[in-house]
Amino acid sequence: MVLIKSVWFDDENIFIEMTDGQVFSKPVVLYPNLKKGTRKQLSNYLIEGNG
Repeated sequence: MVLIKSVWFDDENIFIEMTDGQVFSKPVVLYPNLKKGTRKQLSNYLIEGNG
C-alpha cells in the first residue's frame, strides 16, 4: 500500500511525497485556505489514518 510520507510547500505549490518515492504537486492557489497560511501554519500538518 502506498501512503503519504511527507508534505511541504514553496511559494506557489503544495508537494506530497509518497512512500514509493512518487512526488505530486498542485498549485496552492487551488486551496484558498492554504494560500492564506503562514510558513509556520503550513509546516504544522498531520497525516492521519493510512496516509
